[in-house]
Amino acid sequence: MVEPGRLPETTTTFIAGDDPLAREAVRELLGDLGWVDIVEFPTLDGARGMEMWVALWVRLMGNLGTADFNLRLVR
Repeated sequence: MVEPGRLPETTTTFIAGDDPLAREAVRELLGDLGWVDIVEFPTLDGARGMEMWVALWVRLMGNLGTADFNLRLVR
């Protein structure tokens, strides 16, 4: 989602990677797009779980009839 501010509440996005400098660059880009809640996985194997999220997202989009949604990690 390139415009997280379209949603009425703050939601969560995730990044993963082995290179701390690359993760920081992505974090900065996400911040420029308006992301506030960014959960970082310090190794690339964290991307496996992020890939599984796509299957849920596609099913939710079909059920909701829109792509204007996201999840929020409550801590």
